[in-house]
Amino acid sequence: MGRAVVKKKRGRPPKTGGWQQLSTRLSQEWADACGLLPERHSTTLSELLSDAIAKEPLKAVQVLSGFIPKNIDLSVSADGDWAEALSRASEIIRSDRAKQAEIIDQVIDIEEETD
Repeated sequence: MGRAVVKKKRGRPPKTGGWQQLSTRLSQEWADACGLLPERHSTTLSELLSDAIAKEPLKAVQVLSGFIPKNIDLSVSADGDWAEALSRASEIIRSDRAKQAEIIDQVIDIEEETD
């Protein structure tokens, strides 16, 4: 009987690429640094974030909005057409912008009341 030929897998093994290793390392270092905040600086990350939000709320909203996914589910059925899908995407974008404007207006109103 013949021997089975074992082929060597091609490519880099999963989670061993440069970016994956860096991302994993940064994540761990970030967690470690946050853990040291109470011990070395008598504060926590949530307290620092709270102070930053209170000091500059608009900037905080802008920074946080960069981390919020902006996924749009664009699915077209066999009966639908691209014009309908694009119209729906446009409505979602307009709605999202209106919500962001409302948040900014609320933050501005709060700032005016405290003065």
